[in-house]
Amino acid sequence: ATSAGTNVTPAQKWASCAVPEAACGSEKDKDACCYYHVNIHSCLDKPGTFCGPWVGNDGHLATHTAAFHSSAGTDGKAIFPFDIKLFYEGRYTVIVHFKFAGMHFAIGRTSQVVFSDALCAVPTVPNKDGNCESCPVGSQPVSLGIPKGGQQLTDLESISLGVNPLCVPCPPGWYSSDGKECLQAAPGYYTNESWQTQEIPCAPGTSNPLYAMTMCLKCNPGQFAEKAAAMCSLCEKGMYGSASGVSSCTACTEIRTTESMGETSLAKCVCPSHHYAGPSNSLCMACKEGMHCPIASAYDNFALWQGGSTPRGSPIPELKMGYYTVTSSPLEVYRCDAETGNLDCPGGPPGSCATGRLGLNCAQCAPGWAVAKDGACQECGTQVVILRIACAIALVLIAIGAYYTCNSDFAVSTQNTLAFSCVAGVTVMAFQVLSLMPRLSIVWPKASGAVMGSFSIFLLSAEATGPTDCITNTAFGRFIVNCIPPVAIVVAVLFCFVSTQLIGFMRPGVAWDKDKTLNAGGMLLQSFFVGIAVLVSQPFQCYSHPTETDKTSMAMYPEVICWGDDHTPILGMALAVLFAFVIPFMVMCFWIICASSRAIVQKDVSFLRRFRFLIYRFNPKSAWWGSIFVVRMLLFAFAPIIPADYPHVQLLYLCTVGFTYVVFVCYFWPWKSHELSCFDVGVGVCLGLMACTATMFVEKPSNSTPGEVIVLCFLGLLGLMVVLILGTVAYWSFKHGLFGAFGPETGSKGDTKKLQQGLIDFVQKAQGMNEEVALHLVSAMGRMEQAVLSQLVTNEELMQQLAKVNPSVLAADGAPPTPPLFGGPDDFAAAANQDGKTAQSKQDEVIGAAVFSLV
Repeated sequence: ATSAGTNVTPAQKWASCAVPEAACGSEKDKDACCYYHVNIHSCLDKPGTFCGPWVGNDGHLATHTAAFHSSAGTDGKAIFPFDIKLFYEGRYTVIVHFKFAGMHFAIGRTSQVVFSDALCAVPTVPNKDGNCESCPVGSQPVSLGIPKGGQQLTDLESISLGVNPLCVPCPPGWYSSDGKECLQAAPGYYTNESWQTQEIPCAPGTSNPLYAMTMCLKCNPGQFAEKAAAMCSLCEKGMYGSASGVSSCTACTEIRTTESMGETSLAKCVCPSHHYAGPSNSLCMACKEGMHCPIASAYDNFALWQGGSTPRGSPIPELKMGYYTVTSSPLEVYRCDAETGNLDCPGGPPGSCATGRLGLNCAQCAPGWAVAKDGACQECGTQVVILRIACAIALVLIAIGAYYTCNSDFAVSTQNTLAFSCVAGVTVMAFQVLSLMPRLSIVWPKASGAVMGSFSIFLLSAEATGPTDCITNTAFGRFIVNCIPPVAIVVAVLFCFVSTQLIGFMRPGVAWDKDKTLNAGGMLLQSFFVGIAVLVSQPFQCYSHPTETDKTSMAMYPEVICWGDDHTPILGMALAVLFAFVIPFMVMCFWIICASSRAIVQKDVSFLRRFRFLIYRFNPKSAWWGSIFVVRMLLFAFAPIIPADYPHVQLLYLCTVGFTYVVFVCYFWPWKSHELSCFDVGVGVCLGLMACTATMFVEKPSNSTPGEVIVLCFLGLLGLMVVLILGTVAYWSFKHGLFGAFGPETGSKGDTKKLQQGLIDFVQKAQGMNEEVALHLVSAMGRMEQAVLSQLVTNEELMQQLAKVNPSVLAADGAPPTPPLFGGPDDFAAAANQDGKTAQSKQDEVIGAAVFSLV
C-alpha cells in the first residue's frame, strides 16, 4: 500500500496489490488496494443490444444499483447486498461491476424472468423484505401491465417516493381508487395528472367523447352540456347557442322556433308551422283559414315570390286547394266556391289557378273559352249553338205535349192522360229537388254529384244546355241568359197558339182553344216554377270567405262579391223577376183556389178549363192542395239561400219541408187517385231520406252553435208536445171520468142532432133521384168516392135498417119530397157551350163539376 499521489503505473499498482493476504488499509480511493466501487447492472436482452457497465440507466430496460464504497477489511473480504429489479419477462444479463486497484472488473450471468403469483397473489407485489404488499392508490401492480401512456418508476423515483418499484403509477387519463388496477377515465370524465385516485367530471359546457382523456373540450356554438357529458347536446328546436362552452341554450322569443337543432344565432329563430311572420318580421301570427304556413313562413317573402323567383329557404303562407288570393293582397283569402276541394284553385302561391282559369276565385275562362261540366276550360264551338236550337225545338214539342195531355175532358175519375201528367209533374219536381242538392255546401261523391247535376235541365237552366260563357263573359250577362228559358216557355206556348190560329183558317179544328192554351201554359210554368224561384234566389245564395272583411261571394258566380258593384245589377234583375212573376204567380194560384168553388157553383166551365192545371189533379175535398204544392216548391227552391257555412242547416231545412209535406199528404190524401197519393208520398220519403243521407258528406262544422240551438229547439218542441198531450188526457179524464172516452163525444147532444138531420136530408134528396141521374152521378165519381159509396151500399145491416124506415117519418116537418138534386137530360143540354160538344158529354162535365163541389 502506498500513500495517495504516488506516481505509479497501473501495472505497478496491480503488482503491488495483487498479493495474497495484502492489507487493504483504510483508504477508499482508486489508489488503495480496496474495492472502492461496487454495483449491479441489469439489461433486458434484445436483438442488437449490448449490456455492459457503461450502458445508460433508463430505470426499466437497463438499471444500475447504487454503488457501495467500502474496504474489504483486513481479511480482504467484503459483502455488498443489492436489490435487483427485473421488471419484464424475458432474458436478462446481470453484471457485477466493481473497481479494484485502479482497474474495472465486470462479472456477468444471464437469467430468465417469468412473472408468477406464486410468491404474491395479484394485486399484491413482493417487497424487499420478502413480504407481499398492496400498491398505493393511484397505481397498479406491474403484473397487470403498464397502462397506455404510463411508465415504471426508476430506482431513484421508487426510492425517493418510497413506493414499491413493482407498482406502476396510473398515467393521466387513468385512475385507481384502491391500488388494485388503473381504470380509464370514462367519456364525460378525465384525469390530467398521474397518481389520480378518481376521475374528474367534465365541467358544464364541456364534453369528452373518449376514454382515458386528459382534458374536456368546450362545446361548439349551437351545442351545450349541463353536466358531465360524453357528447355536447344540440340546442333543441326553439333554442340557439351563440357562444362555445355554454351549459344551456337561449330560448327564442315569443312562440318562435328553429327549423333544425343546433342553431347558433337569434336570426335562426323563425315562426313555427301554422304561423307566419308579419311585415318586417314582426310578431308571429296564426295562419289564416285556407292557408298552409310551413315553418319560417314570412310576409316579407311574398315580395320575392311576386318578383317571379321562388327562392329556396324563403317560405310563404301557401294556399290550400280550393282557396285563392290575389297577388296584391296575398293574405286576403277567398274560398273558390261554397264547397271545398275545388280543383279550379290548386293552391300554392297567390294567384294560382288551374290551367286556363283566371279572375277572382279562378271562376272564369279566357274570352272565347267556357267552363265545361268537368271544370276545365274548353273552346267555344258550334255545338253549343246547335244544342240551344235543339232545346228551343224541344220547348215547342213540350208545349204541344202539354196542351194535349193536360186538356182532357172533365171527369172526377182519374183518366190515364191525367195520371200521366200528374206522374210526370211529381217526377219533374223530384228531379228539380235533386238538382238543388249539388248547390248545397256538400262535397258529393263524383258519380252521384254528376247524376244530380244533370237534372238541372228540369230547372230550365241555360247552363244545362251549354256554357253561357260563350255568349257573354260577365256574370250579369250570364244571369240574363239564365232568365231566358222561363220566358221561352211562354214564347213557345204563344208561338204554338198563334201558329194553330193561322193554320185554323185553312183547316178548322186545328186552332188551339184559348182557355186550354192558358191551362197548358200555366201547367208548364207551375212545373218549372222551382227553376224560376231558384233563379230568383241565386243572388241571395252567398258563401263567406275566411277573411277579416266578412266578404261573401255568389255561389253561382264566385267571382262576384255579394253586395258589391258587380252584384247590384244581378240583384236588381232577380228582384224584377220576383215581383214580375214569382209573387204574381203565387197570388194568382191562391186567387184561383179561392175562386174555384164559386166557378163550380156557377158552372163556369171556361174558368175550370183555364185553370184546371191547379185544381183538377186533386180530389174535391182537397181542391186547395194546388196552393200547397206551389208553396212547397217555393220552399225547396229557397233552400240554398241558407248560408253555405251551415250545410247541416240546409239539409235539416230540406228534411223538414219534405217530411212535413209527406205528413200532410198522408193526412189529406189529396190526389184524385189513391195510387198518385201513394206515389207522391213515396217520392217525398225518398227525397227526405236522401237529404238525411247527405249528412255523411258534410264536414264537421267549426262552429257548433247553430246546431246546438236547433237541437235545443227540437227538444223544447218535443217537451211541449208531451205536455200538451198529457194535458189533453187529463182534461178528458176529468170531463168523462178516468175510464171514459178520450176526446169529444160525437154521438151525443148537438153532434147526434146534426148527423140525424143530415141523414134525413140525404134520404129525401135520394128519393127524388131518377135512375139516369144516379147513373151519371156514380159514373162521374172518382175511384176513391166510388169505393166509399161501395162500402156504404154493401153494408147489409145498414140497408136492412133503412128498408124498415117509412119515408113519411123521415120528413119530420111533413114537407113534400125534395126535388132532385140534378135535373134531367134537358137541363144539361141547356148548359152546352159553343165548342161543338153534345148535350150528353156536356151533361157529364156539369155532373162532374157538381160532384167536384159537393161529394
